[in-house]
Amino acid sequence: MTNDLVVKALKNAYYSQFPDKNKQLIFHSDLGSQYTSNDLRELCKEFNIIQSFSKKGCP
Repeated sequence: MTNDLVVKALKNAYYSQFPDKNKQLIFHSDLGSQYTSNDLRELCKEFNIIQSFSKKGCP
């Protein structure tokens, strides 16, 4: 899975669900490089999404 695919998937999910802008969203994933990339981190900042990660070794 690539960084671009993860970013596109999160954008699609975000726009298709029309979240309430007053609510905080949480995106939980493992520590894979595609989930810790700068591109995804910046997108989460832009959409005001909190990133949450599983502990190492506990996917």
